[in-house]
Amino acid sequence: MRQRPCPTVTRRRVLALAMALLPGGLPAQVPVPAAVAEVEIIVFRQRDPRGSTPEVPPPAATTPVPDPSATVAAPAFAGIAPAALPATALRLGALAARLRSAGAWELLYHGGWTQTITTQEAALATPLPAEGREPGLEGTVTLYQERFLHVLVDMQLATAGSGLPPAKIHEERRLRDQRLHYFDHPQFGVILEVRTAAANPPATP
Repeated sequence: MRQRPCPTVTRRRVLALAMALLPGGLPAQVPVPAAVAEVEIIVFRQRDPRGSTPEVPPPAATTPVPDPSATVAAPAFAGIAPAALPATALRLGALAARLRSAGAWELLYHGGWTQTITTQEAALATPLPAEGREPGLEGTVTLYQERFLHVLVDMQLATAGSGLPPAKIHEERRLRDQRLHYFDHPQFGVILEVRTAAANPPATP
């Protein structure tokens, strides 16, 4: 009776034959390209930075105010470096207009950029664009993808001559695509929306 070949041996022979037929053996694993996202951000502050409203208690002590002329150096990026979003790509214009016309708040920055999304280990912080760094305002936004999309917002707002310590927002949060996310401080706030490429497929002719 003829003996059947062992399945494991057969698979090994097929794999060896495939490797022999390929010029360089098995092809190298092709890396999956990183996702690309649009980041749109609004930063605004309360018009009275001295905290005279009930929700902003006066500080217990004063600290030196950072030099408003200081700038945040942009880090080097691998892959697609952040590029400014054109005005036509901004979607939060109506919200920014309402904040601009409101008497209680002052619009500091409305803009955005595109960037690649990497893992948390490879993620780099994106500083506010130059036009967003008002005197006393600086900070970064860090996006990364693990099982879900996450963001770390790290912002600081100081008012020159106020004698108050800088107001800070340092918050990490899981994001939902194309949803508004609000990061709150009694003295200022950040509104963020992230739109991934998967949520914005190219238009078909």
